[in-house]
Amino acid sequence: MPTRSWRRIPSEHSIRTPTRAIRAPYQNSPFWLKQPWRMLLLLLLLFLGSVLCCAAPVTGRTTSGSAGGLYTFEVTHRFSDKAREELKARHGDAFLDWPRQGTPEFHDMLFHLDLHRHPGRVLPRGDAAKAKAPPLMASSVGNTTYFNQRDGLQYTYIEIGTPSQRFYVALDTGSDLLWLPCAHCVSCAPSVSTLYDTTFNVYDASNSSSSERVTCSSPYCVDVASACSSSTMQCPYHIQYISPVTTEGYLVEDVMYLIPQKGGNKTAADVVFGCGTNQTGEFQTGATVPDGLLGLGMRNISVPSILAQAKVMADSFSMCFDYGLGTGRLVLGDRGSPKAYSTPIITHVSPQFYWVGLSYVLVGGVSVKTMTMAVFDTGTTYTYLATPAYNSVMAVVDQAILYKRIASPSEAYDHCYSPPNVENVMLPTITLRFTGGAKLEILQPYAILADHTGNVIAICLTLVDSKSEYSIIGHNFMVNHSITFDRVKNKITWIQVPSCSNYRTSFGSMNRVQATWLTVSLSILSSYFLLVETHLDYTRATRYI
Repeated sequence: MPTRSWRRIPSEHSIRTPTRAIRAPYQNSPFWLKQPWRMLLLLLLLFLGSVLCCAAPVTGRTTSGSAGGLYTFEVTHRFSDKAREELKARHGDAFLDWPRQGTPEFHDMLFHLDLHRHPGRVLPRGDAAKAKAPPLMASSVGNTTYFNQRDGLQYTYIEIGTPSQRFYVALDTGSDLLWLPCAHCVSCAPSVSTLYDTTFNVYDASNSSSSERVTCSSPYCVDVASACSSSTMQCPYHIQYISPVTTEGYLVEDVMYLIPQKGGNKTAADVVFGCGTNQTGEFQTGATVPDGLLGLGMRNISVPSILAQAKVMADSFSMCFDYGLGTGRLVLGDRGSPKAYSTPIITHVSPQFYWVGLSYVLVGGVSVKTMTMAVFDTGTTYTYLATPAYNSVMAVVDQAILYKRIASPSEAYDHCYSPPNVENVMLPTITLRFTGGAKLEILQPYAILADHTGNVIAICLTLVDSKSEYSIIGHNFMVNHSITFDRVKNKITWIQVPSCSNYRTSFGSMNRVQATWLTVSLSILSSYFLLVETHLDYTRATRYI
């Protein structure tokens, strides 16, 4: 009995059996089986077309979409070299420079910004730590509470209106509303600031053909309304932060221009924001929030929530900061990498911020139990541990570091050391482990402090006592990680990246047309392989008939 194996033989040397000629299975096959590589190439092109289909950005005004966009904004740290150039060009001789980066004075400045942001939870050292301070958050808008926004840390440019106008706004994950100083405002930086002699950018609804009023009947008015006497009146807002800083005005709707990550024309999408007529405190100087503030919180009034509800993008965004207080990027619609670590957002806490459970801190190979709630806050410079956890972690740190512990040259730190040779320093790694077991490896947990001549005077651990039962994951522990705030699945994810400025995510959600093309191409591909298998089975079954 002949075997089932075969090899192709030239036709002039065909071997015949008493029944019929034995031919190669492909000899009388259709074209798609004779040259399968061509069909595979065609299907591959179809598959790639399904992914790229409708990827070109849409121009014009978009009120509803496909929840598939990825839109990027360049982010600048407030004390980066780029910010210095921007502010010098903007404010001229009135610009007030800051201490040299790396000096104790520079770290003190950053620490005091945190104090302004979190009074009552983060306290200064010494006798001042015993002073009674107000709680971390407060607000005069019903149950709405916000982190103290006295000082911004990350900035970006946004474009609003028709014709478009640029605004240099502070970013914040601890609040929700986007607000801009309004033209003809009563009390705001453009009208009262004596610190700067340049013209601030203001929003003028009368000069934008796409501007619309937001009335008290709007669902967006519920989050921020201060007083509505009728459903038809324009919705007023009033927000008071923890320090004597407030903003108030009225809500408007206009287009915001989004830059697709893959390039191309900008997309115009409707957003609701505050047109500020009155600001108080530091807001009046324009030093901390030059042209307003962009909140990235979880309430319906935030820009990410509005764009997600309109299906312009997925209800998610990511932020990434390069080490060294440089630039970074904000990507709206980013769902994060499937390879990223993740931990669930605690949603039952009021007010809703990006709370997570911090289970352990790993010092070198030693695991220290913490079991504290922590908030991811991009507007805070340092990372703060709840007092009980902080004491436990620092006891292990002191045992692990063999260098002489010295008095801290900066108010920011408690634990500083003086190694004999700064060229060859051995320090334990610091890793955070969250609910679910996900680990965040801290790339730069230590700060090198130098004097004004550049000589190293101390190495300090940038982990600070919060003087409370809660913890804060600050900017210094997020550097060179793409941090995704996924509000669809209520989780925070992160993945380490070599450069935030050059990192491009590709994990948005597909639109319907892309999904349809992908489904069709996969179906055709599956059908093709099924036909191949069926034909081969038929050929084998009839070879020896």
